[in-house]
Amino acid sequence: MSGSLICCQSVAGCYHGTLTTGCYNPALVSAEPYPTEIRRLPESRRIRVTWDDGHIAEYDYDYLRGYCPCAACQGHGAGEVQFQPPPSPVEALAIQPVGNYAVSIHWSDGHASGIYRFEFLRQICPCEKCGVKTE
Repeated sequence: MSGSLICCQSVAGCYHGTLTTGCYNPALVSAEPYPTEIRRLPESRRIRVTWDDGHIAEYDYDYLRGYCPCAACQGHGAGEVQFQPPPSPVEALAIQPVGNYAVSIHWSDGHASGIYRFEFLRQICPCEKCGVKTE
């Protein structure tokens, strides 16, 4: 199913393949760029996000897992999210929408509590143009 487009009307349809955010009303989200498509690329162990401004970002699974913003991974303080490399490689088993503003990723290590806000995904874009580096 990784090649099909899925509108996120049902949770079951969002676990595999591609999420399109056509169901979202961008005016309700923000004036910031928002994703129009989020696609799992299991062959290359990446998640591709296509943004409404034309930007395309590809995030390695371990990179995204390392930037998990949940309290269990980052602590309960209100500081900046720090990269915490996973102890072993992970696979993204599923991507699920969270309201009109984020996605949750179900990882092969059993972790699924991180809520990746769209603005956060854009901030940690690892492409050369955006220039985010891990330590």
